Amino acid sequence: MHVVWVSGSGGWVGGEGLRLYRSADDGATWQRVLLPTKNRGGHAVRHIRFEGDRVGTAEADDGTRWRTVDGGQSWK
Repeated sequence: MHVVWVSGSGGWVGGEGLRLYRSADDGATWQRVLLPTKNRGGHAVRHIRFEGDRVGTAEADDGTRWRTVDGGQSWK
């Protein structure tokens, strides 16, 4: 894993191969989140940032970005 983002009892971690996980219980359990494939690269998630509870972005090492407006339930 390359990046960790925490807010309250929620958290996100990201790493190689588009791996993105979220926790809503202080890290006791984690769920994998599938990001849509873009640019056919072997991306590594390097940045995660949320603006409040619903709007957030994840960015790969090659600059590819994904955005959510529903708290991470879906990404585009």
